[in-house]
Amino acid sequence: MEKIIRKTQLDEYSSRIFDMYFGGMKFAAFDIETTGLMKAHDHVILSGFCEVGPDPDSEDEASVATVTQYLADSIEDEARVIEATLEKLAGLDMVLTYNGHRFDMPFTYDRARALSIPIRRKPFDFDLYPAVRKHSGIRDFTPNLKQTTLENFMGLWHLRKDTIDGGKSVMMYYDWLVSRDDDLREKILLHNHDDVLQLYRLLAALGRVDMHGAMRSLGFPVMPGIKDGEAGSCGAGEANSNTPEEAANGAPRPMIITVKKSVLKDGVLINDGQLPDEKQPYVPKVDYRI
Repeated sequence: MEKIIRKTQLDEYSSRIFDMYFGGMKFAAFDIETTGLMKAHDHVILSGFCEVGPDPDSEDEASVATVTQYLADSIEDEARVIEATLEKLAGLDMVLTYNGHRFDMPFTYDRARALSIPIRRKPFDFDLYPAVRKHSGIRDFTPNLKQTTLENFMGLWHLRKDTIDGGKSVMMYYDWLVSRDDDLREKILLHNHDDVLQLYRLLAALGRVDMHGAMRSLGFPVMPGIKDGEAGSCGAGEANSNTPEEAANGAPRPMIITVKKSVLKDGVLINDGQLPDEKQPYVPKVDYRI
């Protein structure tokens, strides 16, 4: 397995509504490349993470994007890629994915189980695809919601250097296993590199998303301290919830949540409780997620 780290200058994303949900959390854009879509017999050949923040290796205070990739030197090297990927995931509070809830995350975890690799702490998966598809009007202005289409819609097309798609990347990988051609290797890495780097830039699309509605659907992240499948009482607590208009004006409103029981399932805390104010927006009355 080969570990590749590349850095490029990029401003750290921040917005009032995003920071309300994820402020202070360690997160990265995440994407994998596989030999196919069938978890039973296909393999993870490459994973990539994009983290943005101050560069610890530089005295310059400028924000940088650090892209870390794990490339399998052979099909048999998949286990090492997954082990490194799981270790990286365990150190994050949240991952930003694009259709990751349906593909990247379950594929990674299922392949780990197939190879008897223990799964450590799972970060919260903030999947941008359903957030945009279900909670914005962007789909009314685009032919589809492929990541590259959304990049074009957001005016980011000129920042992508990669020119191939995932299917071609797989064919190039098989060719590279035989030829070990450096140009092929670079094209494979560049495709994944630009996927995660552009995905981070796509956080700007959240300005067009009903974030409260998206989070109600996706669930809310929980910090370390409770294991998957465990139940426990969260007691009563306070959180801020507001309408999109109030959020834009910086006017948080208090919300008191009374929780009877909580169970962590697939990295999301499911709570059985009630809200005293039935007019409180964007939160289901029962079995809501916090």
